[in-house]
Amino acid sequence: MRDAYNAHTPLTLVYEGVWLMSARNAAWRPDVLLENGIRTILCCAEGSEAFRFGSRDITYMTTININDIVEGIIDVGVLTTTLQELHRHAVRKGGQGVGIYCRNGANRSSIVAAAYLMARSGLPATQVVTHLTA
Repeated sequence: MRDAYNAHTPLTLVYEGVWLMSARNAAWRPDVLLENGIRTILCCAEGSEAFRFGSRDITYMTTININDIVEGIIDVGVLTTTLQELHRHAVRKGGQGVGIYCRNGANRSSIVAAAYLMARSGLPATQVVTHLTA
């Protein structure tokens, strides 16, 4: 099932234990999340919570409004704190992966994934964008 699902709606591995995913597909499929090792979800836009489902096996991080951070409405420190929490979940013993998504798939989740990848790997933004685009 994992391969069949990923063939038409891929979950993209960003870094060990951190995945980009689609809200309209993966975020509401606990079976797909669990088969891919995703036990924690990070929503990157207000309103993304509408895609949540009741599953005792999935943990939801506090939603981060990346638009407000980019526009300077919310302090960038919120992003730093979220990235630290994301990392704690991603490297947790037992392989607890984290899925990142936003309700429209409009680059918000990619911004968070890029920030995480730059912080984790030390790569410059140009290389990270090239990696994520590929």
